[in-house]
Amino acid sequence: MKGLWTARDIENGRTSNTSAEEAHFVAVLKILEANKNGLSNAEMDAALNNSSQWVAMWPIRELMAGGLVRYQVQLFGEPGKYTITESGLSFLHRIEASNGPA
Repeated sequence: MKGLWTARDIENGRTSNTSAEEAHFVAVLKILEANKNGLSNAEMDAALNNSSQWVAMWPIRELMAGGLVRYQVQLFGEPGKYTITESGLSFLHRIEASNGPA
């Protein structure tokens, strides 16, 4: 993404165009939308199928900073999971709508 952005910018639609250009962000959001129970780091890496934990973590951290993804700690030693937020869902749907039918 180019420049600084905040959750308020996302809600106001100011970042939709630049974010839609970032394939990693859209891919992460689509994967998390399909997995309602969330995914751990390893599961996200496997879902992205890019064999690079760094490439998986970079967009997730950016999306977490914008409030589109959250990390949920699991009890009893199970791995934490990333889930998409309501803002993330609306943001993804806005991007998909602006790109037209697939």
